[in-house]
Amino acid sequence: GCLRLKVSVLDALGCAIGALDGDPVRRVRRFVTDFPLDGPCTLIGGGRSAPDRAALLNGALVRYLDFNDSYLAPGETCHPSDNLGAVLAAAELASADGATLLAALAVAYQVQCRLSDAAPVRRRGFDHTTHLAYSAAAGVAPPADGDGRVGRGEPHGVLGQLGQQVGDVGDRGAVDERAFRDLEHHPVEVLGLGDRR
Repeated sequence: GCLRLKVSVLDALGCAIGALDGDPVRRVRRFVTDFPLDGPCTLIGGGRSAPDRAALLNGALVRYLDFNDSYLAPGETCHPSDNLGAVLAAAELASADGATLLAALAVAYQVQCRLSDAAPVRRRGFDHTTHLAYSAAAGVAPPADGDGRVGRGEPHGVLGQLGQQVGDVGDRGAVDERAFRDLEHHPVEVLGLGDRR
């Protein structure tokens, strides 16, 4: 699971790097750089900005080439790495470490893939990105206790203590590995990953 997730992150970053010269993402970058460039979040390709603008640009970069990962559910397809822009911006804003970033991405991936399995929306006229709104929010939300109270009275940032809680779930073997096994990675030549895996 964790290795698959890391490969997916590298694949998404490769897609983003490969998209740097794309006309639509250059336009998004021009929009983002119209605002002050002193924000806390990294812009892939250089610069810094506010979290919302970093999520916008970085998400556009990951998605533009349409070579990022795919999850094939019955009657639905989604691209879990579409969560990376928002989760990365939130993790940077919260000064989260890499393990917490990966845990937050794991939550976002799980939510998006399980929603695709359980509640396909395309047949009802909605785009599969509908699930992305819920999965990205789940990935960046602070954890709630059993009574639905956020953070159990403990101080928390954007990601709170998500890394520890997801780690605890994983230690009990409760994380559904299928979402990671079934990801179809489309390698990007920029990374030199060779044939489709």
